[in-house]
Amino acid sequence: MNTKMLYMAGQETTMWLIANGTLLLLQHSHQLEILRQQPGLMPSAIEEILRFDGPVSYVLRVALDDIHLGSCTVPRGDTIAILVDAANRDPLYVDRPDEFDITRGRADHLEFGGGVHFCLGAQLARAEGEVALEAIMNRLPGLRLAQGPIEWSDNHRLRGPVELFVEWDAPARRGR
Repeated sequence: MNTKMLYMAGQETTMWLIANGTLLLLQHSHQLEILRQQPGLMPSAIEEILRFDGPVSYVLRVALDDIHLGSCTVPRGDTIAILVDAANRDPLYVDRPDEFDITRGRADHLEFGGGVHFCLGAQLARAEGEVALEAIMNRLPGLRLAQGPIEWSDNHRLRGPVELFVEWDAPARRGR
């Protein structure tokens, strides 16, 4: 079980952070242009990608005590699913939650969990996302989505495209 968790946490989530981020930036070309003009916004862009369409859909937790939520009680010992995607779009905590805005500058999301469940690899994932998206953005001129539907993973806990087909312009060749 630990090996599976390390694989999922260390590779799949970062892979889909990068894929989801690439897709979001290509779908929101005005945000990509802002990022190209202000590369110092990359940390903020990573946080917004995580909040807006991060790889973690939900996490499971066991109630250590009876928990009262509104008119419901979750009995001690019951397993509950925390819908990270929904929490990251809660309008009580996020202004304009359905708007992808890399200038938001806040890290109010639950993609890395919290408390004793905070992801040990959070800083590494952020760094890998920044390096990968910066390289994609700078090394692939005219990057755009290729035609065709996007097939999403059937993994119900993690969200990301199975494949992301893109095209880009070839750099101009220099004379010999």
